[in-house]
Amino acid sequence: MKNMSIVKKVAAITLACAMALTVSPVMNAGAKSGHWYYRGEGWETPATPEIDNTLKAIVERATVEYTDDWDYTPIALLAERENEGQDFKVFCRRTKTMPGAKSTYSILEIHTTFLEEAVISEMIDTDIEAYGYLDPDDFMETDSPVISRYEGRIFEEAVGNIDGVSFKPLGLLATRKTNEMDYCFIAEMTKVSNNEVPTYALIYINVNDEGLVKFDGSKSVELI
Repeated sequence: MKNMSIVKKVAAITLACAMALTVSPVMNAGAKSGHWYYRGEGWETPATPEIDNTLKAIVERATVEYTDDWDYTPIALLAERENEGQDFKVFCRRTKTMPGAKSTYSILEIHTTFLEEAVISEMIDTDIEAYGYLDPDDFMETDSPVISRYEGRIFEEAVGNIDGVSFKPLGLLATRKTNEMDYCFIAEMTKVSNNEVPTYALIYINVNDEGLVKFDGSKSVELI
């Protein structure tokens, strides 16, 4: 009987440890979290970066526990995959719920199950402040991140001759209209020579009043 009691205690301790390792809590906003589920590869660029009502509701369910302190506004869908349900990488504007707070941008990895549960597997801040990388008087976020054929063409024309780096446009974030037109895209950026894993970057493109397309610079999106 005594040996049986010891066995039961060992079994209970083992089960408790397994549960603690299995349910790793998501850390505070801006920090990389533990993983709630197996995260293999298989991410794909979605057919559209647009945030529809279904995805908006998923983001709301996933972030509900943080809304006392933060507002999350989904801007663009960057990637998705099937993973015993569906996974999404969503580019969001994140704002502290207090007067005068500056906004930043975060990338949320969200896992949804067939039971319509939505949990954040990873919540990563970027080094980009909302309008800190743009002129707040002129640049405006687009109503939709969907890239038109014309915008896709000027993107390819602007970056097509850059050696050693390839770019894949994911969404149009903002535009600025003066006598000319400026565009800010979010894209995947890959260094071809080193066969590196893609990173996110902001790509700035200028089109003058004569229709001349010019690559106006890029900024890597640092994940912090």
